Amino acid sequence: MSEREPRDQVSPVHDREVEKPHLKRVLGRLDLVLLFVVAVFNLNVVPSIAANGGVTVWLWIISLALFFWPQAIAVIELAHRYPGEGGVYLWAKEVFGDFHGFLSGWCYWTNNMLYVPTVML
Repeated sequence: MSEREPRDQVSPVHDREVEKPHLKRVLGRLDLVLLFVVAVFNLNVVPSIAANGGVTVWLWIISLALFFWPQAIAVIELAHRYPGEGGVYLWAKEVFGDFHGFLSGWCYWTNNMLYVPTVML
């Protein structure tokens, strides 16, 4: 047999799955819970809590039930439905297109640029 038999040549790129680039997850559950606590409970609310007493505890429980739990469920659902990095930008882009993705991401970060310095006052 002087001639080689043709074999099916498979490119090294095609015989393994090409992975999408992704960020390394370095924050754990405790880190995220503490980040959330620091974002919600800051020193600006301490005087109002002290002045109003136990009423504020009930307001926190009501806000937890009516806002934070539904928000968490919505974020979990969107993260499972549209996996990837980008959060609000990615979710809006996937459903409504590039412009709305850009607009939601831009508004989110603009809001944070104005919110974080005011919390530090």
